[in-house]
Amino acid sequence: MGVELVKLGIHLSNNDTSCHSTTYTFVVSFKSPTMNTEIKSNTTMNAHSNRVHFANFHVAGFSFYEGVLAFENLKIGREVSLKPDPTNHYDKYAVEIWFGEHKLGFIPRGENKQISKLLQAGVDCFETRIQWVDKQAHPENQVGVIVYVVGKSA
Repeated sequence: MGVELVKLGIHLSNNDTSCHSTTYTFVVSFKSPTMNTEIKSNTTMNAHSNRVHFANFHVAGFSFYEGVLAFENLKIGREVSLKPDPTNHYDKYAVEIWFGEHKLGFIPRGENKQISKLLQAGVDCFETRIQWVDKQAHPENQVGVIVYVVGKSA
């Protein structure tokens, strides 16, 4: 069995009315059954930082949706959008990846739970961009994205 997510938390603190001292602390805890221990990772971002890396992965299902229609326009750095799909019969945490009007696919099943929960709760703090495009790769690995958590600018 793999690593289990124990906790995902986002803490916002603001000690200044001008918002210049706002900090965001992201706490992710994992539990590994083989190590019988909990691993914690904390990332703190100040308000003047506007993004912090959250995840990166390939676009799952790319060959089954409209990726071929958008492929020539997919360039590294281009923004894509995320839409939760809680009615998906195969995965209640499914999150679709869109480029304009074209559905490219989904966040892979093992990577989607935290992002899905936040989006379903109405928290859209993500900036998602094309990270790689490889025409020679298998269609399921041709396109990758990077997801940032975006905070307020000072």
